[in-house]
Amino acid sequence: MELSKVVHRDFKPDNILINNDEKNAAMNIRVIDFGFAQKVAKLKKNLINSRTGKITVHGTPSYIAPEVLNGALPTSKSDVFGVGSVLYSVITHKNLFKKTDLTSCIVMNKICNLSHVLTNLKYSLLMNESKECTRCSPKLMDFITDLLRIDPRKRLSARSALQH
Repeated sequence: MELSKVVHRDFKPDNILINNDEKNAAMNIRVIDFGFAQKVAKLKKNLINSRTGKITVHGTPSYIAPEVLNGALPTSKSDVFGVGSVLYSVITHKNLFKKTDLTSCIVMNKICNLSHVLTNLKYSLLMNESKECTRCSPKLMDFITDLLRIDPRKRLSARSALQH
């Protein structure tokens, strides 16, 4: 999507399909639901309210990049944050920001205090290829924290994440 200059704006577990391709010993991963997706060139025109000058935010709380909730236009790095949040949820079985109610989740997402991330990843159990439980590796923890960097300039790009 980064090469197509499209921003998805709603990465969440419900929008990712995973299929095990046993024939080729691979996993097929598909991103679905492009209802909020926009071409980067059209974002400014389509998302800024002409009366208020504010950006219209789309997405699912806990998966929205904090810069978007704080008024920045979404970019491919905003989508990378969403992917990081999905990975965090898959590994820990927890949302990045605890949902007591929608408003508090959005506030927590906007503030983006990630002090709990490493602890939760460290104590999460994963099943390895031998069907044995193992801890999250330091490399995987580093990768996820690089996807979740609060400052988008320090966050991995989609291309860098794929090469990681």
